[in-house]
Amino acid sequence: MHDAYDNIHVLLDEAEGLAILMGYRPQEGSDWREEALPNASRLMERLLAQLRGEVLKLEPILKQGAQNTTE
Repeated sequence: MHDAYDNIHVLLDEAEGLAILMGYRPQEGSDWREEALPNASRLMERLLAQLRGEVLKLEPILKQGAQNTTE
């Protein structure tokens, strides 16, 4: 579970970096990056697919934990 958790955080960091390159401004006063990557949508799709995969790895563990708390 620890590996999946770490992988999710890495993927979220990558997604945030990509969003910044696409013009997302995380805080007031920071630079806008007006560079749009030509393949940004493909990169985002890849990141989301990887994130889904990591979340799916956690799903059985979370379900088991939920069952244990209701018993």
